[in-house]
Amino acid sequence: MMVLTAVAAAMVWFWALRPLGFASYLTSPGASDADIVRQYWPDRLVQPEWVSTTPDRLMNWHLAETVARLGVVAALWLAVAGGVGLIRGRERAPALATR
Repeated sequence: MMVLTAVAAAMVWFWALRPLGFASYLTSPGASDADIVRQYWPDRLVQPEWVSTTPDRLMNWHLAETVARLGVVAALWLAVAGGVGLIRGRERAPALATR
């Protein structure tokens, strides 16, 4: 379980929090905020069109992408931890029944 938690922590640090460190001041002449997101983030969970333009689409996208990635990490951690717990519970059940 500790290895699983360490892997999840590494995923959070190196993958899920990356959008928060993105330099939102990067611009291209004539490019919209959605174009900038598409240019610098070709692999994304949240499409830039899905977020509000108020007050700023880039900042809203950063937050939405980070929350989505944290949700993916949390769901994976819960699924794997639940599976490990289920398997361990089944392994212990026959031993408890013979007592």
